[in-house]
Amino acid sequence: MSENWFAQFSSSFSEYLQQNHATIVALWNDAPAWTRVVGEAVASASKATFGTEVTVARRGDRDGFKCEYLSIDCTVHDGTWGRPILMVELENNPRQLEYSTWKLLCARPNHRLVIGYRRRPLDEVVSSLSQITRLHPEESIHFLLADWDKPAQTGDQWATHYAGVVARGESITKHGLA
Repeated sequence: MSENWFAQFSSSFSEYLQQNHATIVALWNDAPAWTRVVGEAVASASKATFGTEVTVARRGDRDGFKCEYLSIDCTVHDGTWGRPILMVELENNPRQLEYSTWKLLCARPNHRLVIGYRRRPLDEVVSSLSQITRLHPEESIHFLLADWDKPAQTGDQWATHYAGVVARGESITKHGLA
């Protein structure tokens, strides 16, 4: 699938957030619960985008979640032992965005995505992440980043709440989801 997977995924992800707005806002500061709900959003968006089964990770097999593959939060695969289609890190700790980025850049899926939160201005976060991505010039990674201090106020604001960022080596592109 070409790079338009990100636009399709982002649209499906935003739609899931809109439909589950009240639940997500209620869980905003509950990291384990937030991770579970956002993992469900990733699973829904992945199925809509890739038409494959998804393994959504959290510790052990509880509440319908299977164990992590390669210690990555979400792995989309087609059931073969080939490369994963997509690997996703769900980072609810703004101080860990760099680590999640590095971890995904060391893996070899077809596509990579970090969904996370920031406390610093977006340009400052992107500058920090670019220090890592430039060390992996042949690899691309996508980000959906939102402001940690406030969730979207209404369901229809989710499409503009996350900033999309695409990085390949030193090349960085920012855009909204809408």
